[in-house]
Amino acid sequence: MIDYAMFTEEGNVMVNAIVTAAIDMERDYDYVMDKLNILQETEAYSECCDTEVRETVYEVMRKEGLV
Repeated sequence: MIDYAMFTEEGNVMVNAIVTAAIDMERDYDYVMDKLNILQETEAYSECCDTEVRETVYEVMRKEGLV
């Protein structure tokens, strides 16, 4: 699994699940960011829109041709 630079392994699992689902549904980076913005409202995952997380998500989505 990719390290999305979340503070916890559980956070990485959550972001990975969102990214994987988006790839499976052939959704784009903006879709993932919409979902991460919702997830960010949960205190345990508040860092999910930090720069490093967003850049990692972007790179994964770019490699899949979904940017």
